[in-house]
Amino acid sequence: GHVTVDDPLRETEDDRALPDPRLADEERTVPPQTHQHADHAGHLALAADLLLEDGGPGVLASRGLYPSELRREKPALVITSLSAFGQDGPRAGWAASNLVAHAAGGILSLTGVMSRPPLQNGGEQAWMLLGLNGFSASVTGWLGALLRGEGDWLDISAQECAAGMLEYAGPRAALDGTPAPRLGNRVNSIWGIYACADGFAGRSTARRTRRKFP
Repeated sequence: GHVTVDDPLRETEDDRALPDPRLADEERTVPPQTHQHADHAGHLALAADLLLEDGGPGVLASRGLYPSELRREKPALVITSLSAFGQDGPRAGWAASNLVAHAAGGILSLTGVMSRPPLQNGGEQAWMLLGLNGFSASVTGWLGALLRGEGDWLDISAQECAAGMLEYAGPRAALDGTPAPRLGNRVNSIWGIYACADGFAGRSTARRTRRKFP
């Protein structure tokens, strides 16, 4: 059957609610709730240890499920809100694609060749990165709830997840105003993309550097 949801990434023409079938194992879906069914949805939410919200700011609240009230009723509940630009702030209501999320987080300042425009990374890396950060934050919050009996409401944006991948390039630009150049695919014996019998493989190995300090 057709799954209709608010997030276009989760809308498919078959019975899978996720774009990657490997992520849909053991998944069960509940039809979108209306305000008449808010009580039923509230019971489902309070029966959970972890509650995940995606699709933009205020999605839970728009369905009668207010995170602050849920946590008041169940302090050990962990709620994770995933969005492009966070739950509040000047860009919270902005829509974003995978490309926009990476551009806003600074990743596109590093991808491509210096003399040409930036290149988009393959796949849906911004959303996968958001999901990975959401997963790690959620299970950490759940561990805290198990140990202390107190959950949390976690607000995670795709923009901040991308910014966290800049490594030295982000702090360097902030500290001395020097933008990191786009270096393209620098191929050498320890770093590059290599053709294989069944496709391509990437390898990135840090060099061992000897430095002299005063």
